[in-house]
Amino acid sequence: MVAAARRARQAGKPWLMVKAGRTAAGIQAAFSHTASIAGSHAVFAAICREEQVTLLEDPGAMIALAAAMVRHPGVLVRKVAILTTSGRGGALAADALAARGVGLARFEGESAARFDAFYSPGQAQNPIDLGGRKFDEAANVSKITAQILCDDAATDALLLPITTAPMLPQLAEELVAGMADSDGRERKPAFYVLQPGKAGDGARAVLRRHGAPYTDFSGEAIDALAAWHARSAWSGRHSAVRPPGAGPAHGAISGVLDEQAAKAAIAAYGVPVNLAQVATDAGSAARIAGELGFPVVLKVVSPDLVHKSDSGGVLLDIRNAEAARSGFDSIIANVRQALPGAAIEGVSVQTMFHGKLELIIGARRDPQFGPIVVLGAGGVLVELLAERAIASAPLAAADARAMLASLSIWPVLAGYRGPALAIDALVDAIVRISWLAHDLGEAEFEFDINPLLVNAHACCAVDARLKRG
Repeated sequence: MVAAARRARQAGKPWLMVKAGRTAAGIQAAFSHTASIAGSHAVFAAICREEQVTLLEDPGAMIALAAAMVRHPGVLVRKVAILTTSGRGGALAADALAARGVGLARFEGESAARFDAFYSPGQAQNPIDLGGRKFDEAANVSKITAQILCDDAATDALLLPITTAPMLPQLAEELVAGMADSDGRERKPAFYVLQPGKAGDGARAVLRRHGAPYTDFSGEAIDALAAWHARSAWSGRHSAVRPPGAGPAHGAISGVLDEQAAKAAIAAYGVPVNLAQVATDAGSAARIAGELGFPVVLKVVSPDLVHKSDSGGVLLDIRNAEAARSGFDSIIANVRQALPGAAIEGVSVQTMFHGKLELIIGARRDPQFGPIVVLGAGGVLVELLAERAIASAPLAAADARAMLASLSIWPVLAGYRGPALAIDALVDAIVRISWLAHDLGEAEFEFDINPLLVNAHACCAVDARLKRG
């Protein structure tokens, strides 16, 4: 698919797609027909974004978009004007576009002056309500309004919900005429929305005669506009360059690596990790803590635990030898009570890194698209804040930064109500991790760093898991 998408893009051919298998039920249904079309939808959608394949959820919206794009090849849609026969319908359409990130055009200068001649104050500020016209000749005003919108430099496309208009066929004729150039071609993309049922049959006949696309459902038109808007903002991936010291890995990485070994693997790629040693009794925990320097963190070492803190297996901010001894004993007792059958290999004594924000950075080999990297909020929020950014590996720094900026935690990184965090260091760590994923990607693998802590000065991976083969 990736190679085909690149060929299509090089040939200037837009690729629009609807894919089954976004949910568990959809995946099961897809597998019952053709196993190869179903997989991780989140990864598939990320690859589509990278390759400028426009992925929609509904075939009707895809057809509406295709019909408009073939009439207006190469057009970019950033701002939309709404022309409607219903003030309420216009407001609903504006809300729906805004929710999808599509902005409305602002009418200024000559456009605003021209509208003032035909509309009462406040009725032509986008959405434009034909019911707010100064004159009774609605059809004539609608034609002039369409002409003004086609002349308006801030308007890239029109959304025309005209479901409630009387004399609907005549209105459709005038709108088409107002949109046409001297050769009868539509000057700007227009998405007409009609009322389902017989009430719209006359207008449908008019639009078909002029070859103007329409839909009976506002959602289809809004989805199509949102997809066109997203496509218009597309920019290609940057070339990934391996940073100094980021591999390639020396020696084979295989099997299930514990935290210590997994952190050693990422440290070999230049990713900052905290120092750690494993203690097997309370005395050695106190000794190691003193050698590393207080404060320290204590974490149970067990192949049977994924979320160590849920079982009482993590203690933070241990500040003296006695606290290290008692902490060791507490962790062993907590885990044995929570999971009596768990194998306990000891307690990891680690230097403590003070972070302002926790992230998860994961990677795995996708069976269709190879190594991919996943970013999101980490630590105890990893399941609560399930938002993720996904991209194929390896990454360029600019693309890693864009992934971070797409997350809702970005304002915190950028300094919301406090100093900005060490974004450059975080981006560098993500790039290095992406190269590790790239180098592991010839075989099945998965790993995650959770959490990777970041503060105003640095970032540090304080926990990791890795499995390959």
